[in-house]
Amino acid sequence: MYTLQSSLPLAEYFAAYQYSVKLCRSQDEEMTIIGALCYSSLFLYHEDLLMSIQTHPSWIQLNKDRPKPIIIDLIIKPFRSPGKNVEMIFVRSECSKKELARDFFLSLYNGTPKPYPRGEMLLFVPVTSKLEDEYSDSQREKFIFNHTAYLGDEDCTAIFGLADLNGKMCPCYFSTCG
Repeated sequence: MYTLQSSLPLAEYFAAYQYSVKLCRSQDEEMTIIGALCYSSLFLYHEDLLMSIQTHPSWIQLNKDRPKPIIIDLIIKPFRSPGKNVEMIFVRSECSKKELARDFFLSLYNGTPKPYPRGEMLLFVPVTSKLEDEYSDSQREKFIFNHTAYLGDEDCTAIFGLADLNGKMCPCYFSTCG
């Protein structure tokens, strides 16, 4: 099967410039960024976080009477302010349902101490497509400062991906043996 990522020149280009390509979760309409998850580690496994959000009772209730559930996705992007930016997990939603998804995330990840899915203390920062017009420079700087102060320095070197730490390590490849 021929795919975009398996084409040798494109695969080499993606690897050389650290790009990644993935299939859009919604095949019916365009997706748009609705906000960022402040205090979110880049090493949270996105599929687990996404699944915990979609199994939350509030999300189930929101989608209960819909013929098709709201489609959301998580991506990593820089949250920018003048002179500084920081990588955060951003939430994307289908364009036609962005207000519903934004309201859901504002109620779930509002920064107050309460039981969150998977236990993460996350703060949802809603954004529009023009982040520069949404928040003042000082507000953006505060989000970045709080995010980096909460997480500290994050660094991870992964060889052959993230593996089960309880697994047996193969000495020749620094990976878990199958």
